[in-house]
Amino acid sequence: LNVSGEGDIILLLVGGGGGGGSQHAGGGGAGALYYREDYPVANSSYPVTIGGGGSAGTGGGPTGSGTAGSNSVFGSVTVNGGGYGGAMDNVGGNGGCGGGGGMRPVPGSGPISGGTATGSPTDPGSPYVHAYNGGAGSDFEGSSPNGGIGGGGGGAGSLGSSTPDTVSPKGPWPAGTGAVSPTNNFGQGGNDYTVPTAFMPTDVVLGIAAEMGDPTSFLGVPVAPTFSPTPYGATLLFAGGGAGGSHNPWGNFNDNGEYPTGGGGSGSPTLPGWGTGGVGGSGYPTNLDPGHPGVNFRGGGGGGSAGASNPGGAGGHGICIVAYPTA
Repeated sequence: LNVSGEGDIILLLVGGGGGGGSQHAGGGGAGALYYREDYPVANSSYPVTIGGGGSAGTGGGPTGSGTAGSNSVFGSVTVNGGGYGGAMDNVGGNGGCGGGGGMRPVPGSGPISGGTATGSPTDPGSPYVHAYNGGAGSDFEGSSPNGGIGGGGGGAGSLGSSTPDTVSPKGPWPAGTGAVSPTNNFGQGGNDYTVPTAFMPTDVVLGIAAEMGDPTSFLGVPVAPTFSPTPYGATLLFAGGGAGGSHNPWGNFNDNGEYPTGGGGSGSPTLPGWGTGGVGGSGYPTNLDPGHPGVNFRGGGGGGSAGASNPGGAGGHGICIVAYPTA
């Protein structure tokens, strides 16, 4: 990006989301997110790199975890790509936001940890960086109805969920069940970060969608018919963690998601189920459900799959958005 003049810009930078694992697996972590409303620029050229989403895990077992997302860069700022979702019996990967751990197949053996959020290597501890750890995968419930679920990938808005094997009911959990909080850990990915409406008002969202050649969609989120059924608030969400995949007969959170293109495995406190992380695969009834992808150009983590015969979801690509005054 070539800049002439001096002043402040608004900068949104998101790393690529991590890929979800395969086989009762953890969701991928979202790419770390950097948002600053007074980023100083001067007469110079600023390098820009958009991180790609991580690949989905396949085949289950020791090699069934996803891969990490790639880093995004603007000028001197780098944000890390999301950590991978762990396959069954595998920990979640460290990354921008940590990936969720896979389900442990042995009853009474305790959960498998999620990955640690690494945020930004250039701005560690900065208030402009938003990134959370991945959730733990449950152990296999020893008593009927057995089953279990992978941990949710961390998001830019909250930790990924760590679902205990004592949770009741065992799914399915509709979107109305809620976004992540300490008391409703149902395999969801961590919440998204919500950018201010002043940064992306409705006319800007619709105008950019049209200029990009597809007036029906804005960065992977449907906007036509105009913000119905997809609410306008969903266009403000970035960097949600992928949801965990479950083991039969357990269900999953927000089965099949809200977006035609995948996503919706996480959300925000006011928009549960509309997030950019991929939905996890449902173990009910046959363990054959794949993980869904994170939303591209929003850095969402991919969902973990239910069974080894189906892959997890790929992570969504990252994004860099710059806004500046024209007068």
